[in-house]
Amino acid sequence: MIRGIIFDLDGVLIDSELHYLKRKIRFLAHYGIEWKPEMAYTYVGHRFSLQIPEIFPEKSEEELKDVMTYYWSIMHDPMDYCSIRMEGSDGVLHELKKKGYRLAIGSLSTREKIDTVIRQNHWEDLFDATVSFNEVTKRKPDPEVYFKAMELLGLKPEECAVVEDSRVGIDAALASKACCIVRRENRYLCDQSGADIYIDSLWDLPKVIK
Repeated sequence: MIRGIIFDLDGVLIDSELHYLKRKIRFLAHYGIEWKPEMAYTYVGHRFSLQIPEIFPEKSEEELKDVMTYYWSIMHDPMDYCSIRMEGSDGVLHELKKKGYRLAIGSLSTREKIDTVIRQNHWEDLFDATVSFNEVTKRKPDPEVYFKAMELLGLKPEECAVVEDSRVGIDAALASKACCIVRRENRYLCDQSGADIYIDSLWDLPKVIK
């Protein structure tokens, strides 16, 4: 029986992946790299900043510092997280909370970002636990972020569902042995195979949780 639901953040609760993707395309274009649709498989759901040295293997350490400075100048543009929350996220979170489910966020976003998203959307009373990039030592597809969330919720993997959208997130959810629920994404290429349950909208979530 599912008692707790752990949400990824980007691409699940907030519709940010498309916005970040546009910024990454702009960044790559600045260096003369043409965006190809299949690149989404590599760059969506991953910490793009850690991939930059692989994209520019010919650049020196000093040159990479300049590249990173330009990258963060683009990515740190302020974002109104309330205006880009995923359709249904607010209503579904309130509905699930009212039904007695324990709710958590398990994301490799920074602690600052998670707290900002929660504050801007007035979700402070909805989540029983949140785990960020700052509280783990391993990145997805390692399931550490989900194990920590389960520990904070006081629940076992078989009592939890994880809601994801990206390849690395799905792999992390499956490795955690929780029920893996995926919100289908049709706007850009991404491998979402292997999940236990698929939904087209967050509004479908209460119908599939058992």
